[in-house]
Amino acid sequence: MDFRTSNFYSKNAESLYKDYINVKGGISRYFDVIFQNKETVLDIGSGSGRDILILLEKGHDAYGIEPCNELRMLAEYRNPVLKGRIFSGGLPNFLNPFNFKFNTIILSAILMHIPENQIQTSIKTVSSLLKPRGKVLISIPKTRPGIGLDLRDKDGRLFNNISSDFIVSLFNNNLFVLVKNWESMDDMGREGITWNTMLFEKAHRSS
Repeated sequence: MDFRTSNFYSKNAESLYKDYINVKGGISRYFDVIFQNKETVLDIGSGSGRDILILLEKGHDAYGIEPCNELRMLAEYRNPVLKGRIFSGGLPNFLNPFNFKFNTIILSAILMHIPENQIQTSIKTVSSLLKPRGKVLISIPKTRPGIGLDLRDKDGRLFNNISSDFIVSLFNNNLFVLVKNWESMDDMGREGITWNTMLFEKAHRSS
């Protein structure tokens, strides 16, 4: 995440936490579809910790990586069950705090904040944290008005111009296959914003 984007989240952590923790739906609407068994899950860019809390309630072993220390600390303070489950870091790469790998990694509204030339490295980082046949659940904006020619919104946040086709192509090049692709409206009720959510599976390598 670039400095201007990160700075926005740090300065507005309190209000953003309140907004995000109470959102109904979002990427979590797909959890019951993709999680058939109890899984080990990593939410990269975990924000308020909302999705980790939902996963824990469903019996999964869920963890987070969050680049905004203010959001991470708020999530842990307001929800003590998250203490020791959310670690500092962000894409395209971070110091791996885990000595195990994950069944599923979640990237909810994250990749659009990463410079396009760092997305390939980000995917390789994600792949390195997955078990064989591991899954990646991704959401990116399909439409988002108010983005300037500099690819930033009015608050200075980066929204790179990536499409679902571009993401599918990169994941295919990194030996993932697209399993599902959904489209949805914005659950925060923001006008003109729609979302693509995609589920990828790490392809099996024959020996």
